[in-house]
Amino acid sequence: MGVMETTRSTFSFTDAPGPDRALLGGKGAGLVEMVALGIPVPPGFVITTDCGRRYLGHEQLPDGLIAEVDARIAELEDGSGRRFAADENPLLVSVRSGAPVSMPGMMDTVLNVGLTAEAVDALARDTGDERFAVGCWERLLEGFATIVRGIGRGVIEDAFLDLPPAAGDPVALARARCGVLLHLIEHESGSPFPAPRRQLVEAIEAVFASWESPRAKAYRRHTGISDELGTAVVVQRMVFGNHGASSGSGVAFTRDPSTGATGAYGDFLFCAQGEDVVSGEHDTLPLSALSSASSPRSSATREISVTSSSRSTRGASGSSRRAPASEAAGLRCGSRRRSSTRA
Repeated sequence: MGVMETTRSTFSFTDAPGPDRALLGGKGAGLVEMVALGIPVPPGFVITTDCGRRYLGHEQLPDGLIAEVDARIAELEDGSGRRFAADENPLLVSVRSGAPVSMPGMMDTVLNVGLTAEAVDALARDTGDERFAVGCWERLLEGFATIVRGIGRGVIEDAFLDLPPAAGDPVALARARCGVLLHLIEHESGSPFPAPRRQLVEAIEAVFASWESPRAKAYRRHTGISDELGTAVVVQRMVFGNHGASSGSGVAFTRDPSTGATGAYGDFLFCAQGEDVVSGEHDTLPLSALSSASSPRSSATREISVTSSSRSTRGASGSSRRAPASEAAGLRCGSRRRSSTRA
């Protein structure tokens, strides 16, 4: 696959020139195509693969990119009625990788970008769910520590071991872990956890840099993917699949990726966020469980919110092919909740 040069660094899901994988990456191209099909997609924008290649070539973001990102964030603010970096009712975003070809699990994602200690308390008051709010805060801090600042997971786990027992209080334990993460971010990396705008900039840099991570390089060598492609970055309004038992996160296809048979296929987790479903660390449920009569959650109203792109499927003949986004799309499942910063 060739590469495309452009002087423009960002495209929203609605103003992109089309689902161009070379320019927007697979995830971004899939999202653009889904929006064009009328599928409900939380709004966002793509920072192009060309921008990613320029970042890797010069080890700094291209001139003018931050101004473009600021303008795109302002568009998300206008559409949501929320403000990025606000202590009350903040706009939060995810920052995800998106290479032109599928590299599952090889690059990085940072969730809940824009959250602050003050906003966590406001989110807890607004939702009446402190555990949810602190969980979002912990997810951001852990991702920022490991992905953005490069602090080893072993260092974090060792620090957690020194925490006193929380006497069965999960919120107190989560707040204590957040305190440890804030301390490690400052003292292991030499700089404190930043304000939201700097969070976003550092997260974008880290996701671009993950193209050069050892596991990504090894995967490309193994699969014959060119190092010259680079990755795009997708910045998207957050979906809170971790907000209680009637929310969740999942992956769905319009055909069985093993056999090619058409029909809804996939799996999900209740009260989960981000990569929980595909991490291999949890036992997932089939999509059919959403309509199970025995499930107390089956009466809850749910919607499908798309935050990922097309995935490879395998036809009935056994030959691999790439299905278009309209056939095989990664989906995030989450119930519409009053607190959620979603479209």
